[in-house]
Order: sequence, then C-alpha cells, then structure tokens
Amino acid sequence: MGFLFGTASLAFALWRAGKDCDSLHPVRVFGATWCLCIGLASLKLTTAISDWHPAMWAYVLTALICFTGGFWVVTHYLNKNLARPVGASKPELPDSELLAPRRALVIAFICLAIGLAALSYEYYLIGEVPIFAEDIDAARTKFFATAGQWSHPEFDTLFNKFIGVTTILCKYAAYLCLILLIQRGRKSLLQKCLALVIVLSGSFSLVSQGGRGFIFELVFFAGAFTHYLRQRWRFKHLALAAFGLFVLLSFLGYIRHGADRSFAAYAQIEGLSNLPQGRLWDSVTLGYHSLTGPLEIFSRFTEDLPAVRPPSSGFLFYSLHRFVPRTGIQEFVYNLYQGTITATFLGEFYGDFGVLGVIFGPFFLGMIYGYVYYRALRYKSLYWVCILVIFLGMLVYFYHINFFSQQITWILDLIGMGGLIQVCKVGGKQSIFSFLRRGAMAGPQPSLARAAFHR
Repeated sequence: MGFLFGTASLAFALWRAGKDCDSLHPVRVFGATWCLCIGLASLKLTTAISDWHPAMWAYVLTALICFTGGFWVVTHYLNKNLARPVGASKPELPDSELLAPRRALVIAFICLAIGLAALSYEYYLIGEVPIFAEDIDAARTKFFATAGQWSHPEFDTLFNKFIGVTTILCKYAAYLCLILLIQRGRKSLLQKCLALVIVLSGSFSLVSQGGRGFIFELVFFAGAFTHYLRQRWRFKHLALAAFGLFVLLSFLGYIRHGADRSFAAYAQIEGLSNLPQGRLWDSVTLGYHSLTGPLEIFSRFTEDLPAVRPPSSGFLFYSLHRFVPRTGIQEFVYNLYQGTITATFLGEFYGDFGVLGVIFGPFFLGMIYGYVYYRALRYKSLYWVCILVIFLGMLVYFYHINFFSQQITWILDLIGMGGLIQVCKVGGKQSIFSFLRRGAMAGPQPSLARAAFHR
C-alpha cells in the first residue's frame, strides 16, 4: 500500500494538463500531501502504527474523492455559467490593487507594536520567553491549554485569551511587508529595508513562542505569493523546498522535545522508532510521527468512538464553547490515547456525523476551495490572492490540525488581512468592504490563471 499511495502522491504532484498548469492547485496540493502521509503510515516505521481496518482505508479514500468532486462541481459550474473561460495573463495586479508602500509600512509597524506589547505582557505573566526556556514545551503551554489540560489554570480567562489573539498582529505585520516586498511596483531602498526589518521582527516574535508552525506559515506565505505574483514555481523547486522545510522542522521539533531528556516525547521517540538510533534518525522519526500520528489516531477514533458514547454537544467549532455547548476533540482524543492529540481534519466531521461527515465534510470543503480558487485567479484582487494563499497553507495541514474545531484563528486571518489590505492598497480610500460589492457586481477581468479543475 505504501508503494501505491506513494505513486499516487507523485502522480498528483507531477501530473500536468495544459501550458498553464498550476503546481499549487488545491486538488494537487491536497492529493499529494494526503496520499504521501497515508503512504508513509503504511510503511510502519514506528511501532505506533497499527493495522488499519478496511473502513479506515475507505474513509481516507472517500475524503480524497469527495474533496476533488466538490472542487470540480463548483469550478465547472462557475466556468460554465458565470463567464467564458479565459486564457492566462501575466501574473500582475492592476496598480489599484497594489499596496501603497508608505501606508503599508505604517500599518505594519502599528500591528507589530501592538503584537509585541501583547507578547511582552504574556511573557511577563508566565515569567519567561518560551524559546529561551530550559523546557520549551512546558513554557509555551503555560498560557494556553493543551488538549483541555491547563498547567496553570489561573490563566484561563477571557482577557488572557484576548491577549493571546492580539499577538497574531505580529504575523499580519510580517504578511503585509512580505506582500510589499514581493509585489511589483516602485519601492525605495529604504522602504525595502524597513519592510525586511519588520518581517524579521515579526518572524522572531512569533518564533519566540516556541512553535514550529509559525515558521511554516511565514515561509509558505512568502513562497505562495511569489508563485502567484512573481514567478511560477515548478515541481522540482517545490519538492526541494518541502524536503528542506521538513528536515528543518523535524530537527527543531527534536531539539524542542529533547531539550529535557526526561520529557515523555523524547523517550517515546527512542521507544517507538524502528529506525537506527542517533540524533539524525531521531529527528526523522519525530517528523515521521508528526505526519502519520494523526492518521493512526483517526483510525483508532473510528473504531472506539461508538463504544465510548460520543458527547451530545458535538466537536465542530469547539472554540465557541464558552457561548455554545461544545466538546474539545483534542481533549477527548487525549483522554483515549496519550501522546497525539489530533485526528486529522476528518476527526470532527466523523465525530459529529459519522460516515456522512466523512463524505459531505470534504465535499463541502472542496466546494469552498473551488470557489476561492476561482475568485483568486479570475478577479485581479490582492485580497482574494491572499485568501487563496492562506487556504493553501491550511490545506497542507489537513492531515494534522483540527481547523474546524480547535484551531479556527484562520477566520481571524481572513477578516484581519481583508481589512488591512483594503486600508493599505493604493485604492484604499474606498469602503473597507468594497471588494464584496465589486466582486458581486463586476464580471471577471483577465485572470492570473484559468481556474479550471484540471489546472
């Protein structure tokens, strides 16, 4: 099975259809990463991977087929009914869609200042900076719960949650300056230097929290924006970048977990690995476990959920549990299986709707991605390109993170970046929501690339 899914992953990555083939097409990205993780899991390089039951194989294949089907339905309908397909044009936005350098730098600096103030207050409360702590994992989980488990319950307040959300402005500052550096247009040397300083400052402030995900988000955001606004990446470039990023994040994760040799995850690495011992192979094992662990948890979850009486409140959009009764799937899974706390993006759908969730959840997501992809590549809008890049970054993580229960800060990204882009654009004197009216009333302009299913 490993060979079959590995071949399928390569097929998604290498398959070309037409001269305008997009190497970051959502179906391509999801199919390649999903099949790669399944293929790696079937190799059983750690003893944590069990023999999956037939229903599990059916679920993961159904998710892939339904996501692809939902994407095809929407793009086929839009291409057929809203406008005639148009050819590709140069990947350039009109001047009215570009960020005004001076305005963007001012807004980015304000966002960075507010975000740094929030981070400073957070570090003042916990008494240390996580990345410089002896035990990084213990420090980074003081201010937040892990799978519903609070090491310091005194921080579980709405005000502190607001502080935690405010730190995300550091990321928005880095995003704005990355867009400014990547977009075509006149920029003075001073403006480029200031933008680079803000990017580095925002990046370091995020990394200081001790999470590897921030590194991926910033690197992927920069790479995807370059792909759509500057130079299209080819598969060989993406493959090398993905491999390098995997090695880097695996090594950083090993350092984080191995900083304290008594940490349970460090012992788990050495105990579960079927690979040779050593720092290099332990890093590979940790990366392998990150890619395959959630799929294994989902397999066990589908077997054990009926026997443990599923919670009546449901899992989807757990982040609203203070206002609507919800159950945290990470806490639920953690109580069943120690170690890994995520059950892929399918976990909450299966937990709430069973087999129907596995069918209609990915299908609905495929429809959303089809619409976003169509809008981003048919309308020359910086906002929609930004939304596409954010959505693609989420898509890479579908095998791992519960984006529709625990981690829904992406909703804030859509709102926050939409408002900031509208304010910072050259044509930003219009209403902040003018992009909604313009998108609803205007026809498509010459596209960045044809938004067809096979592209």
